[in-house]
Amino acid sequence: MEEVLSPLRNAVKQQGDLVQQLKEQGAPEQEINKAVAELKARKKILEAKELALKPKDEIVDRAKMEDTLKRRFFYDQAFAIYGGVSGLYDFGPVGCALKNNILQVWRQHFIQEEQILEIDCTMLTPEPVLKYVHL
Repeated sequence: MEEVLSPLRNAVKQQGDLVQQLKEQGAPEQEINKAVAELKARKKILEAKELALKPKDEIVDRAKMEDTLKRRFFYDQAFAIYGGVSGLYDFGPVGCALKNNILQVWRQHFIQEEQILEIDCTMLTPEPVLKYVHL
């Protein structure tokens, strides 16, 4: 794999060095733009070859995965129709089932096998408490 990618990486590096050199020399804008376009084309070829050589099971497009999970309502940002609240999430039916399965496995390992005690505390802290804690 490296023997295929190495020449492409060298070509990208050479073109990048050329772009930098042109900018340092104050070359005409048109010449710099042409060199930048060539650099982008070389980068695109390198990225395509890297993707083609990666094992299929390693390729995960995070944006597509998040979109699919939200469309199928595994989860979504809480109060999304009002702009959302950072860090808060709502779980749909499948998301709830998945969360419950994860909790079940967690409980089986830590509570039953390790004999650790479980507690359930509030998730919200009143403002006066935050004023007097170790911040």
